[in-house]
Amino acid sequence: MLELDDLADENWITWTPGSVCHSWLMQTFRACGVEPHVVHTAADYSTQLALVSSGLGICLIPRLGREPVPPGVRVIGVRPLLSRHVYAVWRRESARRPAIRAATDALVETALPTELSYNTKTSFPADAPVSSS
Repeated sequence: MLELDDLADENWITWTPGSVCHSWLMQTFRACGVEPHVVHTAADYSTQLALVSSGLGICLIPRLGREPVPPGVRVIGVRPLLSRHVYAVWRRESARRPAIRAATDALVETALPTELSYNTKTSFPADAPVSSS
C-alpha cells in the first residue's frame, strides 16, 4: 500500500483534460496536496495500461473499470482509500427488462457490499441499486 503523496513525483497517465475521470483525478490529488505530473493522456483504460506497460508512467484505474493487467504491470493500493460513485438510472417501466437487471446485478456483484447505498426515496423497486461506490 502506498501513500498518495508518495506518488507526487511520478509521471502520470490519465484521461484527456475535460473528461470526468481526468477532473476527478486532478481534484482528488490536489485535495491531498499533490499536483500530478501528467505526461500522457488516453481516452480508455486499455491504452493507459499499455502506456504503463511500456514504462511511460503510472495510472490510476478503478477496480470496476480494470481489465486484465499486462505482464510486468502491478496493481498497488493507495491511501487514503479512493472512491467514486457509480449511478444506474432507468425508466420505471424498464425495471423488469433482463438487460437492465443483468447490468444492475453486475454492478452490485462488483461493488463492495459495505459501500452500497440504495435510494429508497424514489419510485424504483426497493431492491434497485441506484448508487454504488
